[in-house]
This record gives sequence, structure tokens and C-alpha cells, in this order.
Amino acid sequence: MTQGAAFAYRTRYSRICPVDNAIALKNALRPLEPYLELTGTNEVIVNRENEVVLETASGWEFVPDKNITKEMFLSVGRILANRAGTDFDAHPYLGAELPDGHRLHLCMGTTIESGLCAAIRLKRSRKLTIDNFLTEKSFAPKPEMSFDFDDIPNSLKRLVLEKRNILISGATSSGKTNLLNVLLKYVPKTDRFLSMEDVRELDTSHLLNTVHFVLPDNGNCRSGKTFCSGNSINQNDVIDAMMRLRPDRIACGELRSRNTWTLLSLLNNGHGGCMTTIHAGSPYHAISKVITNAMTGDKCVDKDVMEKIVRDCLDCVIQIKVSEGERYISDIALRGRDY
Repeated sequence: MTQGAAFAYRTRYSRICPVDNAIALKNALRPLEPYLELTGTNEVIVNRENEVVLETASGWEFVPDKNITKEMFLSVGRILANRAGTDFDAHPYLGAELPDGHRLHLCMGTTIESGLCAAIRLKRSRKLTIDNFLTEKSFAPKPEMSFDFDDIPNSLKRLVLEKRNILISGATSSGKTNLLNVLLKYVPKTDRFLSMEDVRELDTSHLLNTVHFVLPDNGNCRSGKTFCSGNSINQNDVIDAMMRLRPDRIACGELRSRNTWTLLSLLNNGHGGCMTTIHAGSPYHAISKVITNAMTGDKCVDKDVMEKIVRDCLDCVIQIKVSEGERYISDIALRGRDY
């Protein structure tokens, strides 16, 4: 197959063979390669053609680049959608993992004034430890912390070893998944660990007994569905399966309205050792958002009852904030003490 043929878009009923698919994707991404290899950059943003915006520790940097075009991103979107069995032209929204582990979210079409918007969250090449997370400048604890732990690293380690259910809260790009990966290092390597994500980001390389579910949140997957041999599987199906696959611990990449109630049902059955994340600005708002999400998933449960279930199921909320380019733990709220 020629390079041109590898780029050619197949209909949703055909497939590019894996080798040609990988080559086509690499070629389509070539204009972005210089930005994906930058150190000190957290995110690569494209708001329109001919321009790249870089998020660095010192702020936003705007770079003119005539090689950044709609046609380039259209090729990328079609290739990635083809892998998932969806039609990017029919639904030009997708989230996906790029070959080097970077996370892409791409939106195109007439609903966007410029016709194009993309965000690529760069994967850290350096492995963080709990000491790195709490001592390097970008993740240093700040004086306004309200919790009274004398030894933060060992306190967090103890929460994991005791199989507490931990919710990590923060804004977009605040470092929630980075912290989750740090905490995962404390999971005993022989524990059976099951995870569910829309894009593969969790690092469980030290664990021996793992199962990972990846449900892309793109195209026809907006309701949590993906495609496998013509059958649809949603996040609630996966969480239900987790209950029957004998996990010691589970992790959910992010709590959303469509999966919160099912996950709480699992935790309400006495399961411990769950770790997950949510978008919220404080532990209080994180708990409130979990309640709201759960009510959306099961409107038959009274709000007061749902609030009690949520507070009983979550042992700890770790809050991360970003200020002037610094990411840091701002608070740790404990069940029975803070909520």
C-alpha cells in the first residue's frame, strides 16, 4: 500500500490494517512533532489554522505555524475514529491517546467559529514519586493547607494501604491524574487491580494482576458507548463487570453523571480501595458534585439519602489547585472530620 493510500479515509465499515494505520497517523501528526517533544510544556492547544498555543510554567505562548491546517487535523481525526469504528465526518468530536501517550481532544465542524479546536495534554516523560509531587516547586504544598497531617507522604501512603476510597478533586489540567498515578505506586504489587478510563493514562506497570477497560469518549461514544464486535458497552456495564471480576482495588479515570451512581453502588456494598477523580474547586464542591451526578444517574433516590450514601462511601477528598503555573495539594478532607 502506498503512503497516499494509507492516508485515504475508509468508510466506517472498512478498516485500515494496523501497520498502515500507524504509519498514516505518524505522517498526519508530523507537523505537530516539534511541539510534542518540547520539555517544560504541559499542553499544546490549537484554536485555529496556522497557530499553536503552548501552556508553559510562565504562561501561554503563541507560535505562528503555517503547517497547522484543518486538513491535517481532519486526517488525524479520521484515522483515530476509524480505529474506534466510528465516523469522524459524521461526528467530528473525539478524545484519544496518541502513540507517545499524549492525550488528544479534537473538535471540528461548523459548530466552531474557526472550524477547528484541539488540545493535546503532553505525557510526562519523568516518573513522579510522592516526594517529587510534594517537594518540586510546581507541586509544593502551600501554607493555606487546612489539614493537620504532620507527615503528608506517609499519611497519603497510609490512606492507600488502608484501602480508603479516595477522590481527587481539581480543575482541568490541575494534575489529578498525575497524583492518582503517584498514589497507585503504594498499591501492593500482588493486589488485583481493575481500572476504567476513556483514554489510557494510569500507570500500573508495577502491578502483577491488572485488568484495564478503555472506553473512548468520542464520536458515537458521547453517552459512554464504544464498539466491540458490533456490540455496545457502556461505563455502567464495565463497573457492573468489575464487581464480578474479584477486584482488590478499582480506579475510575473520572467521575461523570453517567457512571457515578453505578460506582457508588459498588462502594456502598462495602468495597474499599477505590480511587477516582472529579472536576471541582474544593472538597465541599467535589462532594456536592458527586451527589448531583449520582442523582442524575438514579432519580428515584431521595436527595438526603443520596447525600448520606456519598459521604459514607468516600473516605477522603484530596484537592489540587493551580496558581501562577504551580500545581499543589491545597487541602485534604476526611470523612467524619471535614464532611
